[in-house]
Amino acid sequence: MAWPQEFLAERYPGTVRREMTVEARAEDGRLVFTARLRDRWCDDDGAEEEIHGYEVRLEAEPPDLTVVGIDVQPRFLPFPECPLAALAARRLVGLRLTKGFRAAATEVLGGVEGCTHLLTLVLAIWGHQVVSQYMLTRVDDGSHPEGTPDFEHVANVCSGWREGGLGLRLVRSGQPFPPHVDYGA
Repeated sequence: MAWPQEFLAERYPGTVRREMTVEARAEDGRLVFTARLRDRWCDDDGAEEEIHGYEVRLEAEPPDLTVVGIDVQPRFLPFPECPLAALAARRLVGLRLTKGFRAAATEVLGGVEGCTHLLTLVLAIWGHQVVSQYMLTRVDDGSHPEGTPDFEHVANVCSGWREGGLGLRLVRSGQPFPPHVDYGA
């Protein structure tokens, strides 16, 4: 299917809205991610139609966040073959979120056995591992000899955690993070 040459509101009315959430919590020695994706088409009169939806619960074990369990719940899907992607997602078990996950998840879910919507949601979980580090900074349980969690495994996963950047320099020197900046203000 080729994209049209022009996008005219009168020919293509309405809005497609995607809502996606990812949460992480410590549970029974594991990091448990719960994620939801919901796509809806909304017309200009406020009517809505569900298009796509998935819910995922992914369990990962330390220290390298190895995936030890995944439960995929298809919600709103257009074709009878779509829920089969949930079966393909089982092949993510054994992968590590901290290394090589993005490429492996794309291989597992990026083809005819997978689903682009499920892949998008699983990659959002992968990206959330860095945000989940914040949880470790909330309380020092005494298990960190230097008084701070080990952030070395997130070195170079993104611009903010780059080698030589402010984030790693502050962590390594035991200094607190500065207040977050609202760049939209």
